[in-house]
Amino acid sequence: MTFITSKVKVIKLPEIIPIVIVNWNAARLLKEVCLKSIVGMDEPLRVNGIKARVIVIDNGSSDNSFRVINNFTKRRDSNIKFEAIWQADDLGFVRSTNLGIKLAFEDPAVNFVATLNPDTKVHPDWLVNLVQRTKETKKKEKIGMFASEIDILEVPKHGIPKTTDEPFNYGHSYHQDGACYDVGFGGFKVDQEKRFCHCHAGALLKREMLEECGLIDEVYFGWYDCPNLGWKARLKGWKFELVEGAKMWHRKSEARRRPEIRGIVERNRILTILRFMPLDKQPLAIGEYLNGFRRDGTNYNEKMHAIKEAKKLFRGQYPADPIVRSNIYDTYCRPPRE
Repeated sequence: MTFITSKVKVIKLPEIIPIVIVNWNAARLLKEVCLKSIVGMDEPLRVNGIKARVIVIDNGSSDNSFRVINNFTKRRDSNIKFEAIWQADDLGFVRSTNLGIKLAFEDPAVNFVATLNPDTKVHPDWLVNLVQRTKETKKKEKIGMFASEIDILEVPKHGIPKTTDEPFNYGHSYHQDGACYDVGFGGFKVDQEKRFCHCHAGALLKREMLEECGLIDEVYFGWYDCPNLGWKARLKGWKFELVEGAKMWHRKSEARRRPEIRGIVERNRILTILRFMPLDKQPLAIGEYLNGFRRDGTNYNEKMHAIKEAKKLFRGQYPADPIVRSNIYDTYCRPPRE
């Protein structure tokens, strides 16, 4: 029997990259900076065969966020689709980010998911450069955290936000006292191979990595979510890379200096020590943490309270070979900053 075959033109479907944005009362910057800059990516995305699905999750905002987000969902850009998820209450950054990632992964064709903060501005080529770098890496390299070059966005109380050339975050470094620092900020330098993880304010994460190591632990609510996922990924052998040219800007927030926020930050710092650091290194980490109250502005009593609160949430370390845990510590955990 003879089969007659015809030439069939194979149509390459655009790659879909979901972008998860968690919003809480950030209507002004969401409208004037963040979502507007995403619209500016439409042409570079079209040229490179990429479609962006922007998932904005609003955590019960009381400002003008509903109108702002709703207006963007009505847009009909060729390569960008906006959609909204409305929460009645503030569920926190972590739970809402995880929700967005789960929604993104309902599409089996999605291999990567991006995260953005509402107080950020992206360069038109931001997402294209991140995606292009993923295509250049080999699977055996096991790179799952692709970080952006984030500079500071100056936001006056009145007036137009202004981009700068001043580094804000070029990846996170992790330290022996459990502190996590923005590489590049204030001139702080760490070699690329010694940087620990990405910043969720602007990153691209691989689906395979997240399916293996899990999402961010929701007990964190917000803050120290980056080293949490960074540790989980590192324990499974996944790596980090800063992507040159993935340029964006982020407002420098003073929120973590507020007492109610600072308590969450300090608690999560200790919780990360307990869950991930080698057991024999934890006494040193806690000691350095307590001795560092003059450096970070948190008083001794606040630190002791943070330790107690973290212990309430502690449910044991993540399963990992002690040698693997120690190797990660020896490679990436830097001395405390003076």
